[in-house]
Amino acid sequence: MDPGLIRHPLAVHTLYAELQQACFDAQAQEPTGRPFDAVGAVSAMSKHIRGRTYWYAQYLDAVGRRRQVYLGPQGDGTPQGDGPTERTVARLTDPERVGMLEHRRSLVRTLRSAGFTTLDATASRALTFLERVRLFRAGAAVVGTPAYHALLAQQGFSERVPVQTEDFGIQVDRLALALPGPAALAALARDWHPDAFPVPTMNRKSAFASLKIRGHTFRLDFLIAGHIGNTGRVVAIPQLNFGAQALAFLDYLTADAQPGLILSSTGTIAPLPQPGRFVWHKCAVAAARPPAWAAKRAKDLRQARTLFAVLQETDPDQLLEAAAQIDTAREGAALRARVIKTLQAEELSALRECLEQASSSRRAGPR
Repeated sequence: MDPGLIRHPLAVHTLYAELQQACFDAQAQEPTGRPFDAVGAVSAMSKHIRGRTYWYAQYLDAVGRRRQVYLGPQGDGTPQGDGPTERTVARLTDPERVGMLEHRRSLVRTLRSAGFTTLDATASRALTFLERVRLFRAGAAVVGTPAYHALLAQQGFSERVPVQTEDFGIQVDRLALALPGPAALAALARDWHPDAFPVPTMNRKSAFASLKIRGHTFRLDFLIAGHIGNTGRVVAIPQLNFGAQALAFLDYLTADAQPGLILSSTGTIAPLPQPGRFVWHKCAVAAARPPAWAAKRAKDLRQARTLFAVLQETDPDQLLEAAAQIDTAREGAALRARVIKTLQAEELSALRECLEQASSSRRAGPR
């Protein structure tokens, strides 16, 4: 096994599983999809305006600002006063809920101390923002380096010296049937941070496809499955009143994405790629990198090799199944050609043998 990896003992990985289940439970109990990036308790407060009562959630966020988020008017449900706002207020003031949130935060700290890779405050708040606008419930998937660390953690491993990234890729295909209505993403981003702004593209006439915070290098990049001919082009996403950058082979990467745990400040559940698909997709991405992006290509190959080695030990069938699905992608022949091009390197011989084994099994068919 790679000496740069930490294999976590069962007792520690059990804590990871406990946190993941707690996050799934919390998601099921928050039907409105309204998490808060709070440090400490979230309290409910009311304001009386022109004879009506309106409820707000009040809390300190991760950067120490006192925040108030509107919940709704009192009495917006049944005559018995048990409408959506009342139920939300009851959940916010439920001691069990408050205690569980603190327990989740404590578990994240414990996992960080044990060597798991966790998100910093800026990235954690970004995930909370995406949860609040219901993108993850709508099927948006996390890709790139944050997904890589999450997939390693699922298998009980983490990097000793994790390579972090300043960009966070979010795949936003298949949203039309899941979002309750159009979301003004650029305006809503100020709930993530008051200095958040959409990043202009090279083509001033196209939609925005990224969000940044002034003075920070971190950015949220929105992506959509494209093809080789339109890779890099920004496509308008009406459901978001925003855009997304088209990337070839993204359809292969995010097919069959499954909800999993990302280690934000309190843990976040979001769709993640299948780990086997992540390995082969990274090989294809590396083949397309120009010489000027040698550092990114090296990172692609490191992630592919590392996750491949882990899966060979924990779930080798996952690698074979993902390899067998390469040709089902939108441009499967081109995807396979790029993977093969990358695997010509001698240090990737184990990956090449696995791909050849999957190809032989596919040609032989069922016996």
